[in-house]
Amino acid sequence: KPFVELELSDGTETVVARKFDCAEADLKSFGVEPESLVYVTFKIDLYNDAKSYNVSDIMDNPFPGVNIEDFIIKADINFNDAWELITGAVDGSHMPCEDDEKYEPIKDMTLRLLRDCKDSFMHSAAGQSIHHNVIGGLLQHTSEMMFEAMVTATNYQELDRELLLCGTALHDIGKLREMTTSPTGHVEYTDEGRLLGHAAIGIEMINSYAEFGNYNPKRVTLLKHMLAAHHGQRECGAITEPAVPEATVLHAIDMIDSRMYIFQDTYKNIEEGEMSGRVYPLGNCTVYKPIV
Repeated sequence: KPFVELELSDGTETVVARKFDCAEADLKSFGVEPESLVYVTFKIDLYNDAKSYNVSDIMDNPFPGVNIEDFIIKADINFNDAWELITGAVDGSHMPCEDDEKYEPIKDMTLRLLRDCKDSFMHSAAGQSIHHNVIGGLLQHTSEMMFEAMVTATNYQELDRELLLCGTALHDIGKLREMTTSPTGHVEYTDEGRLLGHAAIGIEMINSYAEFGNYNPKRVTLLKHMLAAHHGQRECGAITEPAVPEATVLHAIDMIDSRMYIFQDTYKNIEEGEMSGRVYPLGNCTVYKPIV
C-alpha cells in the first residue's frame, strides 16, 4: 500500500513522519503542498530506543495570521558577526614574505571567492542530515572552525597561518554546488554534487579563481590539497590523505565541530541523567547527558 514520508519542523526540531494509505496526490487534495505550513496530528511509537512518527491527520494551516517563518529552523548565530569573523580572519592571515614581490597572497583569492558567493554561503546548510543541516549551517560550521583554526595557529607558530585559515574558510565551499537549500531549509543534492562531491567541486572553484590572478602555483596546490584531504582518510571520502600539518589540523577541527554539533543536537531530545538511543554519526554509540 502507498505511504508518504513527510519531513516536519516545528521551528525547533525536525522529524520524519509517515502517513500510510496515502499518496502525494492525496496530500494535494487536502490542500497540503511541499514547503507549506500544515496542521498535523501524529502518534509517536518507541521501538528499540528509536522513535517513529505516524501521521493520523494532516491539513492545510487552519490558523490565520500564523507566519511560516516561525517554523523554519536556522543556525543559532548572529549571521553578520559570523561572516565578519570568517572574512576578517582570512584578510588578516597573510604574513609578509619574499614571495610578496612576485605573487599576490592566496588570501586575496580566498576573499574574492567568498565574497562572490556571500548570499548562498550565508543561507546554505552544511549537510542534509548529519550536522549543521539548517539554514546558515555552513556559515555556522565554518565560523566555528575558523575560531578554532586561529587559536591553533597561535598556539603552534610553525603552522602556515594563511594556508590554514584560507583552507578552513574554503573547505566546504563546494557544498554551494553540491546541494541546494530551499527557503524553508530543505536540502537536496544536485547531480553535480552526487557525481563529484564537494571537495572536488571546491577544487574546481579554486582553479577558476586562480586563473585570474598572479598566485604562487605551489601555494595554490597546497590550498587545493587542504580541500582534497579534509575528510582525513580515503574510506571517509577524502580524495587524498593529509600530507602537511595544516591539512591534518583542518581535518581535526572539522571532526571536532561536526561531532560537537551532533552532541548538542542529541542533548535536545534527552533529559539530564538519561542515555540516548544509538547515534549513527557518532559511530552508532549512545550518548549520556550529565546532570549539572
